[in-house]
Amino acid sequence: MVGILLLAVMLLNGYLAQVADGCSPAVTNAGLCTSVNETDVTLGINGSDPGSGSDTSNPDDASSPLAPGDPVDDCVYLLNGSCLVDGVTKPTPTEPVTWSDIATFVPTHGDAGMEPNGWAVIGLPTNFFASSAPHVQDGVLLGQAAAVRFTPVSFHWDYGDGTSASLATAGSSWAQLGVGEFGETPTSHVFRTAGNYTVTLTVEFAAEYQLVGLPWTPIAGTIEVAAAPLTLTADTANTVLVNRECTVNPPGPGC
Repeated sequence: MVGILLLAVMLLNGYLAQVADGCSPAVTNAGLCTSVNETDVTLGINGSDPGSGSDTSNPDDASSPLAPGDPVDDCVYLLNGSCLVDGVTKPTPTEPVTWSDIATFVPTHGDAGMEPNGWAVIGLPTNFFASSAPHVQDGVLLGQAAAVRFTPVSFHWDYGDGTSASLATAGSSWAQLGVGEFGETPTSHVFRTAGNYTVTLTVEFAAEYQLVGLPWTPIAGTIEVAAAPLTLTADTANTVLVNRECTVNPPGPGC
């Protein structure tokens, strides 16, 4: 009987010591008890398989550092409501993110294209188009995984003949637009003088960034990226290959 009472006293003392340390007996026995200078620590993993555990706080408790839906899937520890990874608090932007902050994220400008390819007929539309489209680049921002989404907002064409145009559309091929060859399109251009020309395309991008678990946030301003130039020869033409003979389609190009 004395031995049983002594064992009970020892267990009670151990329980009180664990409670004083902020840990329950179950947590201590599992090897998960952590004490940080009297600051409560909520564990988000178990001791044998990092990342497989779950938050032990009560979502219905207003004093809980977590609320339902909080982005803590990648959390190792939660300290006073802040996520800790390997003992380091994850940073969040305190100032607006700028283009210099995302300098390691480089937008893809795409390619410039034209129809006909490499030549133009004086007085007839030459169709130009770009393959650039919205896309996402992954990388590291503020020391953590992030994504930056680039969206083309303007396409600036310099046709090399002293004229240029800034367009809101990338354009498409004649076939995609359902337009006949040498037909006018929103991105076509007419050369008036014979010669060799270099046509350049500059794509203007807007950007927004996203840290893990947070919404997309726009970045003020835009950035311009140049595509590879196109070279072409413009000249007159007495005949042009068409889908039909001129006797069948007299209004066709070159007829």
